[in-house]
Amino acid sequence: MIKNILRFNSILIIFLLFLQACKKEVTPIQQDTSNNLLENKAGANFFIVHSVIRKLDSVKNDTYNYEIAFWVSAGNDSANALQLNGSLVLNYDLTTGNKTTPHVFTLQKGSFVSRSFVTLKGPVSITGKSTMPSSFRGKPILFINTSSEEKYNLSPIHVQGKNFVDANGNAFIPWGVNYTNTDQLRLVDDNWNDPATWEIIKQDFREMKALGVNIVRIHLQYNRFMTDAVTPNQQALSRLKDEIEFAGTYGLYLDITGLGAYILEDQPAWYDAMDEQSRWATQAVFWNAIAGVAKNYNNVFAYNLMNEPVTPSSKTNLWLPGQPYGGY
Repeated sequence: MIKNILRFNSILIIFLLFLQACKKEVTPIQQDTSNNLLENKAGANFFIVHSVIRKLDSVKNDTYNYEIAFWVSAGNDSANALQLNGSLVLNYDLTTGNKTTPHVFTLQKGSFVSRSFVTLKGPVSITGKSTMPSSFRGKPILFINTSSEEKYNLSPIHVQGKNFVDANGNAFIPWGVNYTNTDQLRLVDDNWNDPATWEIIKQDFREMKALGVNIVRIHLQYNRFMTDAVTPNQQALSRLKDEIEFAGTYGLYLDITGLGAYILEDQPAWYDAMDEQSRWATQAVFWNAIAGVAKNYNNVFAYNLMNEPVTPSSKTNLWLPGQPYGGY
């Protein structure tokens, strides 16, 4: 179980946005609160139920985890999901592999986009049949489209004025968590090459996605990524690549926080003995290595150069004063 829902310390975070060439991306769904349930908007004389099927990670053979989402728009404006002021029952055919069966799903009152996470045999498609009610204020509610499975193709995020936007200029609002799992792990990179630990981390990311977040903050420790002052740990960099790719599979962006040194006893003696200038130099090697891996991925939202730099309250020779994990 994840015990990690902490707010971002955004005032203290130094963001370096990762900018890349834009890639084609499916138009994101916006929440339209300007009308109640299925109000006639912009002259639309009908409403449409939309569905999308996201193929996530493999379970075994041709069986995968999937995210299925439904929403309603006015007319063909599929980018804007209307809020429901009553429930809406959907009837559709679900095809998994070569088998097609009828299904019923209810969109709840107050919802914009309704999501479910299921494990199915692929390929998967949905063919809409009908809704109940079938109309609203004399306007028909149409659910006749067919959706086939597709993968997430996240757009790079950049700054436009005072906002974060994607490649198409759509606003991006970071909504996420600060990741750790104190029940089963210590920090994410402590033992993530162990197969059992890696499965725990992946399951935690699945749970975070199910909570509705779109970004996750991870902490990378200096001592896990450097074998000496000038040599990055290639095994750790390879696992970081796995982490970024898995997050992207679930449509999650990452805030990568680096130079973690939360426990003094974990730090190499050669790092502990460095003067300030030498430490700046090796920290640059650390970040060059991290950026070298992360630069190829659109779902790297930002680099957080260092978590909450500490200023001692009294004179000390320690470069890492205070309690481990800040006393938490």
